[in-house]
Amino acid sequence: VLMWGGNFIQSPAINTLRLILSTLFLGYAIIRIMGFIFKARRVSRDVIFAAIVVYLIIGLFWSVVYQLLDGLHPGSFDSIDGPLGENNYLYTYYSFVTLTTLGYGDIVMSDKHKLIGPIQAINGVLMIGVSTAALMAGNRSTTCTTMCWAAGRSRGRRAEQ
Repeated sequence: VLMWGGNFIQSPAINTLRLILSTLFLGYAIIRIMGFIFKARRVSRDVIFAAIVVYLIIGLFWSVVYQLLDGLHPGSFDSIDGPLGENNYLYTYYSFVTLTTLGYGDIVMSDKHKLIGPIQAINGVLMIGVSTAALMAGNRSTTCTTMCWAAGRSRGRRAEQ
């Protein structure tokens, strides 16, 4: 309702509320999907897709945080073309460039907020590491179970012969 209403009523309060609720929703989605990934007993396509989706949602989460920050503190971002303003896609662009630690430098944060970017970059690097560890742990337990079962079965055949 807030997203739709924002098209008709240009109110900073409604926009701020929309961004806060979006941040809460995306944060909740991240927590739930991460729970699914870590509870998985084996690595399946669903777990791999969940890891990809959570990484993308983290990028969107930070995009909304940046929009909220720039709305509350105008001038928090600057680009080659000037302030970002209402270009919401530029916040998403900046978020994913930062999340992947690519860092083109065409959009920069103000001196007062510069530490938020490296926090997101660390989050992106750790997310890749944590996801890889979770997928490998699930794959290892599945592989070990299969290999141990096969080894035990072949030993049983040798003993019978």
